[in-house]
Amino acid sequence: MIYLVGGPPRVGKSTLALIALEEAGIPYCSTDMIVGMLELGAPQLGVRHGFHADKANSMTGLLTHFVCCADIGNDAYLIEGDVITPTFAQLIAPQLSEMRAVFLGNSALTLDDLRHAPDWLENSETAEYETVRHKIVARSQQLRTECEQLGYAYVEMSQDRNASFAAALKALDL
Repeated sequence: MIYLVGGPPRVGKSTLALIALEEAGIPYCSTDMIVGMLELGAPQLGVRHGFHADKANSMTGLLTHFVCCADIGNDAYLIEGDVITPTFAQLIAPQLSEMRAVFLGNSALTLDDLRHAPDWLENSETAEYETVRHKIVARSQQLRTECEQLGYAYVEMSQDRNASFAAALKALDL
């Protein structure tokens, strides 16, 4: 079983992965690690961190191979990251033995939420925080629409975080 968790930065994907590990023993990988390795080790591929329109597309082939390999010989494996999209889930699902996917978003993210995120945007100006906040909110709204169109679960993380994590785990049947 492959579990996919997608969503923009700072919405709780890694926290959900840790909860799945702690409660169900499901190992996971963050695509941030893969993006970082490719950004440093193979810059010619054009894969890089940050908000840019081609980020998910630049990872599709590599991510497809990784997810298919994770499906071989693993009872369960969770992969989370902002390059996991509903379109990618739809593309990869027929190639996997079993798959569940959930997408997290935060359409009410505040500047204070970002400022309290450890080691993220540290020492940045308010304008940078506002730009990132706007991108996360916009991507969350876009994800909600994509999930509705493609039939995937979307969990809004702006309210009660514990209840939201519980809803995301339920969407994954965990």
